[in-house]
Order: sequence, then structure tokens, then C-alpha cells
Amino acid sequence: MIRIHAEELKEKELLLEFKEKPETFPVLADMIKQKECEVLVPIEIRVRVYQVGDIVEVEGKL
Repeated sequence: MIRIHAEELKEKELLLEFKEKPETFPVLADMIKQKECEVLVPIEIRVRVYQVGDIVEVEGKL
């Protein structure tokens, strides 16, 4: 779980990059268990979070 404090966004955007085991994601873990798919590498996640006025924008790639 990612937690971002709004105070962190007031001065700059946040760039987050991390890797997670496929089993971290419940739907994906279930698909692996049911042998519907096979994931051989960690899931790479890149997220950019920034504030525009009163709105927080989040964009990223999984």
C-alpha cells in the first residue's frame, strides 16, 4: 500500500518506482493459483503524483 501525504505535493511532484511480487496483487495471485497465467518477473510500477490546484493527479505504468 502506498500512502502519500498531501503536504508532500504542495511543493513538488512525487515520482515513485518499485517492484512487487505478482502474488501481492489478489486478482493476479488467484489467476496464478488457477494456472490461468504465469508471471516470471516482479511487477514494475512507476507512478507520478502531482497537484494541480485542488486536484491531485496520478498517472503511471504497471
